[in-house]
Amino acid sequence: MSLPQSGDQQQLTLTTTAAFASLWLIPRLGDFHRRHSDIQVRVQTANEIVDLHRDHSLDLALRAEFDTDPTLYRLPLLTEYFAVYTPPGWQEPVADQPLALIEAPWISASGAAIDWGHWCNLAGTSHWLQQARVHHYDDEHHALQAAIAGHGLVLASNVLVADSVRLGLLQPWHEDVRLPAAQYNAVCVPGQERRPVVRAFLEWLRYQID
Repeated sequence: MSLPQSGDQQQLTLTTTAAFASLWLIPRLGDFHRRHSDIQVRVQTANEIVDLHRDHSLDLALRAEFDTDPTLYRLPLLTEYFAVYTPPGWQEPVADQPLALIEAPWISASGAAIDWGHWCNLAGTSHWLQQARVHHYDDEHHALQAAIAGHGLVLASNVLVADSVRLGLLQPWHEDVRLPAAQYNAVCVPGQERRPVVRAFLEWLRYQID
């Protein structure tokens, strides 16, 4: 059952992926509420691309894009790449010692899968693949939680792992070895960006990424 809205409260409805919502947006959203207590933000999550020209219930979408839609207004947010992250203090095991690697299904800007094989070839650690046990998760959030719990190294998005690194839960390992991925953007139907609630949210997003 939805709660009744006060007469002076405005609403903004956006869509994004569950991973981006839980790992990046929601931890920061309290700041927006403090700055704009008169705006109620509704967050809908889906991995499918929503047609904003047809779905008029949505004001905004936060997307990891590979190909941009020229018919939409776009605010660039974050450039994504994939790197390896470990629990604090992790040390590479000696030869023939067990090694656990964690991965989730990722896609790159080129359409190629992002996986441990590609990363190890670039990092010169192909021998890892001979001694490692790979743990697969179908959800990015679960993969990061497994790494934080000490279950292995994770190949992860710099965008989604940012708060875990900032809090000292994970640390980069050979961060210079990166697999390029998508561009996170805020998009809406042209003209929507001038609406006061959408403009306020876009300005807040700019503040968050500066």
